[in-house]
Amino acid sequence: MTARKKARRTEHRDEDSSELDPAWRLLPLVRGRKAIVVGGDPREPNRQRLEHALQLASLEWPAIDGPRKVESIVGRIRKGTYGLLLVLQPFVAHATSEPIIDAAKSGGTPWALADGYGLAAVKLALERFLGGPRSGVLLPDDEHAASDALVDAGTGARSERR
Repeated sequence: MTARKKARRTEHRDEDSSELDPAWRLLPLVRGRKAIVVGGDPREPNRQRLEHALQLASLEWPAIDGPRKVESIVGRIRKGTYGLLLVLQPFVAHATSEPIIDAAKSGGTPWALADGYGLAAVKLALERFLGGPRSGVLLPDDEHAASDALVDAGTGARSERR
């Protein structure tokens, strides 16, 4: 009988820059928001990199390793604590992400499913879920109008900038 090898942990990082193009069309929509990332193994350098690159007011990345922690996050999302939710799809079980996304939908919190926590993956997710070049959704050019036009693709609900 052969012993099983422990799966090797891999870092999912971008090979590209940790800076966004200042002309990125969705930057006015995410800039200054209080955001939360769920899934994966929260690591401070990665959290700081995303918070800085997206110019967020703050970015929380709590561990979701139990039902009470998930319930706590769901409650905070329902209260409108966050202006943006990022779900790291490969790193969170569907049964865990479902109530979190449902809370975002019911509260009108913009959300996106990302395939990783690298900047390129998060940017692609935001474009896919919140509008942009790949979704065909046209957003206003005016920054103030753009902040009011954040559309949740899951519900079609509009949300105010928080």
